[in-house]
This record gives sequence, structure tokens and C-alpha cells, in this order.
Amino acid sequence: MIPQMRADEHATILSLHQMSVSTAFHAKLRTTLDSGEEAVDRLLRSYDPSMADHHRAVADLAVGIANRIGLPQHEARGIGLAASLHDIGIVGDPGLVDPDDRTTVFDPASAHACTGATIVDGIRFPWPIQAMILQHHEHMDGSGQPYGLGGDAILVSSRVLIVADVVASRSPDAGSLHSVLAELAEGRGTRFDADAVDACLDLFPMVAHRPVHAVTCGP
Repeated sequence: MIPQMRADEHATILSLHQMSVSTAFHAKLRTTLDSGEEAVDRLLRSYDPSMADHHRAVADLAVGIANRIGLPQHEARGIGLAASLHDIGIVGDPGLVDPDDRTTVFDPASAHACTGATIVDGIRFPWPIQAMILQHHEHMDGSGQPYGLGGDAILVSSRVLIVADVVASRSPDAGSLHSVLAELAEGRGTRFDADAVDACLDLFPMVAHRPVHAVTCGP
């Protein structure tokens, strides 16, 4: 006679099966996201190779900042994805107006934030990617664009992206890097989130803590 499975044994097997299905699903999701990022990179690279390089630099730095301030790995992954898409609006129509107010044209420097948010509209990401794209030119003191958001109205993930974008937008030479880190330090707690700035400065200890006159370009 075949012995009957106890209720607790059945529950354990069911739980293990569900874990296996969940693990497989998340592995497939990671692969899909990675493939999507690669496709976006190819698109941007065909448009402007330097833009694709910028996106990669912002993504790497944003994830580093997110890890440094202790954000969960899942959230850091979302920030990295948003960083890989944040300037995608530049590929679209640079004259696009605010989708909520067709009479208002934004400064070209931030119009692409609205364009990018429009491009990803309707895609059901597991993170607020659209909001991060839309907010990546906002400032903590409300002086940014396109909506002049400030403080808690800006997502923590967006605050990380903002800092990473500012740093990666500059030339990689020592002088420019020191200059932008000094700009971050000056805007700490006003334009930029204090925790994100501190984390970013910690990632560049050999630059951030040297006086301006000690920084030289070249060998």
C-alpha cells in the first residue's frame, strides 16, 4: 500500500515548488530587463555613441550611490534601469511640449525629461521608471525642471539619479571631476540630496578631499 503524504510534507513540497517557480520567473525577468537595456544601448549608440556612454556611466555611478546609502538591491536595480533610459527623450522630438499642458514649452535642457517620460508611458516596470526619468532635472530646493518639485516630492531614487547624472555629465578628467564634486558639496542639502551627495563623494575619496589647487590635469 502506498503511504499517504502527511499534510506538513505536502505543504513543504508545495512551498518548494512555488519557490522554484518564483526563482525561475525572477531569473527570466532579469534576463528580459538585461536584454531590454542592451537594445536601448544599441538604439542610443546608433543615434550618438557618446550618449550611450553617458547612460552607462550614469547607471554605474547611480547604482554605486544607491548601494552606498543602503538602498535594497531591488531598488538599486531599478535606479540603474532608469539611468540607462533617462535621456532617451533626446532621441525624440526636442521641441515636444509638456504633455499635460500643450501650450507650455520647457527649456531645451529639460524638455527631454518630459519626452522620455512620454516614451516609456504605459510600460509596466516594477519600479517608477517614468517618474525617475521625469524628475532627473529637479532640485531639492525646487529650482529644477520641469515642474519645480522639491523635498519629499522628489523620489529618493530620483535624487540618486540626479546626482549621478550631474557628475557623469562632466568630462572625466581630474579637473572637471573635482569641479563637479565641489559643486555637489556646495549644493548639498539645497539643490542635491545630502545623503546622495555624501555617498557620491565617498566614491571619489582621492578627488573629493583634495584642495582645488592640488588638482592637475594630465600626467
